[in-house]
Amino acid sequence: MPVVDVHTHVWPDDVAPRAIGALTDDARPVPHYDGTPAGLLKLMDTSGVDVAVLQPVATRASQVVSINTFTASQASPRLVPFGAMHPEFEEPEAEIEVEVKVCRGCGDQMPLICPTCNAKTTSYCGTCRATRATRRASGEPQILSSGLRKLTRGELEHLVLDVIRTHALPDHLGITGWTPARVGIYLPGRSTGAISNVLDKLAATGQAQLLGTDPKRYQPVPGHDEPDGETDEQPGEALRSGIEIDSEQ
Repeated sequence: MPVVDVHTHVWPDDVAPRAIGALTDDARPVPHYDGTPAGLLKLMDTSGVDVAVLQPVATRASQVVSINTFTASQASPRLVPFGAMHPEFEEPEAEIEVEVKVCRGCGDQMPLICPTCNAKTTSYCGTCRATRATRRASGEPQILSSGLRKLTRGELEHLVLDVIRTHALPDHLGITGWTPARVGIYLPGRSTGAISNVLDKLAATGQAQLLGTDPKRYQPVPGHDEPDGETDEQPGEALRSGIEIDSEQ
C-alpha cells in the first residue's frame, strides 16, 4: 500500500529559505527539509513516502494566483497539488476552475514548467512519448487513454452517418432528432464535441438536415452520397470532452 503524506508545503527555490526562516521564528517548528520541491522529494525518499499532497497557504488575497500557479507547476505522480484561497480574493470561482496539466496519454499529473530546463512541458509525459514513438514505428494502432483505438481521418464521420441512418429517428420529451449526445449513446467513449462537429459538417454538405437549434438536432437526408472522409475529430472540441487527438506539434 502506498504511503501518502497529505499535508506538506513547498516554496520556490529563491523563496524557501525566507519562508522556512519566518515559520521557524514564529512557530518554532523543527524543519526536516529546506522547503524546496527537490528537498521534499529527497525527504520522501529517505522516509519511505510515496506521494505527498502540497497544501499551499495564501496569507493575502494578492498571493492566491501566484501561489496556485507555482503549486500547480509542481504536479507529478509523486506530488499532488491542492489550491490556496483567501476570503478576500475577488474571483474564487474563476481560480477554482483553473486546470492542472495532465498527460494526454496516461492522465498522470505533469508540471506546467519543466523543472530541468524551465520550458513549458509537452502534452505527453516521457513514458507516453516513448510508447507513442514505439507504436508508430511498429505500425500498431494508437490506443487512447479511454482504451479506445484512435480513429483514422474521416472515420468518425462514417460512424456518425451510419448511426443516424440505421437507427430510428429519436423522439423523446418532445424533442425529435439526433443530438450529439443521442449519437454518442451508440458510439460510447467518443467525444460529443467531435460528434457535434461531424453533424454540422453533414448538415453543411447536405447529408443531414438541421431540425432545430435548442438543442441542435438533425435527421439524415436519404439517398445522399457517403461522406468524403475529410472530417475527423477536432482537437479543441475533443480535448474539452477528454478524448485525445494527435495534434502534437
